[in-house]
Amino acid sequence: MQHASHSNASKSSSMTDSSGQIRLNQANIDELQKLKGIGEKKAQAIVEYRQKNGGFKNIDEFKNVKGIGPAIFEKNKARLTL
Repeated sequence: MQHASHSNASKSSSMTDSSGQIRLNQANIDELQKLKGIGEKKAQAIVEYRQKNGGFKNIDEFKNVKGIGPAIFEKNKARLTL
């Protein structure tokens, strides 16, 4: 009889919540690309910004990422969380 040594929780549960919001401080590149107007390069820039600055302190900081302007922020702000 085999027993699992630990729970195998869904990886996506750490990146999004049940309402489909994206957790900026935890989401990986694939998850970030689900946002409107975010491709691989912008997703990588988000991850690099997060690493350089020790994470996002508020949602408005998302606009500080290179390539993220007010239009992209407005399209996605309802889905962003920390």
